[in-house]
Amino acid sequence: MAKATTIKKKKAAKRKARLDSPSDVIADYLAGMASDKDVADNAPGALRVLADHAYTKRIRGVLSTHSATLDAAITRGGFPLSRISILHGKEGSGKTTIALHLCAEAQRRGGIAVYIDKEHKLDPDYAVKLGVDRGRLVLPSCKTLEAVIATIKGTIRRAREIRKKTKAAVPIVIVIDSLNACKAFETLETKTGKKRYPAEARIWSEELPEIVEALETEHVALVFISQVRKKMNVMFGSDEEMAGGNAPRFYASLIVYVTRVGTMKDGDKAKIGSDIETECKKNQVGPPFKKASFAIYWNRGIDYEHSLVLQLEEMGVVKKRKKGRLTAGKVELGQGYAAAASALRARPALRDKLVELFYKRMGWERAA
Repeated sequence: MAKATTIKKKKAAKRKARLDSPSDVIADYLAGMASDKDVADNAPGALRVLADHAYTKRIRGVLSTHSATLDAAITRGGFPLSRISILHGKEGSGKTTIALHLCAEAQRRGGIAVYIDKEHKLDPDYAVKLGVDRGRLVLPSCKTLEAVIATIKGTIRRAREIRKKTKAAVPIVIVIDSLNACKAFETLETKTGKKRYPAEARIWSEELPEIVEALETEHVALVFISQVRKKMNVMFGSDEEMAGGNAPRFYASLIVYVTRVGTMKDGDKAKIGSDIETECKKNQVGPPFKKASFAIYWNRGIDYEHSLVLQLEEMGVVKKRKKGRLTAGKVELGQGYAAAASALRARPALRDKLVELFYKRMGWERAA
């Protein structure tokens, strides 16, 4: 019995020895691959291990959405630069508002906002109320999907030139409003009644790999707005689909599903805004499936102070007392979230202090 046990231990030791590779195996592999002519011709560039690779720097910053809860749900502090993101949801759910806040954030940081309005529904006055500088918002006129793709590629090339010239991280956001309205030239030229093949899905599948590769080195956020469409004759599973085929959602690092869950009123008077709920259906820059709630006022966009109070309450900084009174430490903010948000707007010093605490708790660096 003892002899059998010894044999088993020896076999286990041999298996472990085979699994524990010598430390020089990696070095031999890298040296061999570097001297391999086929590899050098087809995949130029140095081969490095993850410890020596600046892989984590491929997310070159973020653009805040102006919602503390949504920034926290993404976990990075906003929509990532050098990546593709998608705002997906039904009409009137607040997708355009979030996109315009991203444009305003890019402009605030000295960057460039490019808004490709394929639906021709952008309200300039509303954009200004959200903080967008209408004199610096670029609105390309793209009649076809091919023109949209050419604009995206051209913007990325200009971003590369700006980076080399200024030696600075200038954020650039490109918003496509929307994927559904981007139609290929051959689709527009096809007569009504004739069978049409999904040209848009094919074109996105061909072009997005090149666009993703170009985005990787630049401080550019590509944001698609996508309207929900219904599949026909679906008996089981979800009947919702996204325009443009599978390529946009495959290459996207972030897909945020936006839903309007309620309407806000000014007492018993007119409707003044919407209650919004979002979910990160896909998130490759943080944990997925996190949800966020916030309010959108139709005259000024996302209420940042309201979302800040909600997030600080979740983090335990803001406490709810009797009769709905909200307090931050020993400071009373008011009764209810709306009153607390108004109190923060009226006291900028307290608001800034709570924002700093929020960023410190999340471990983010606040963009200047």
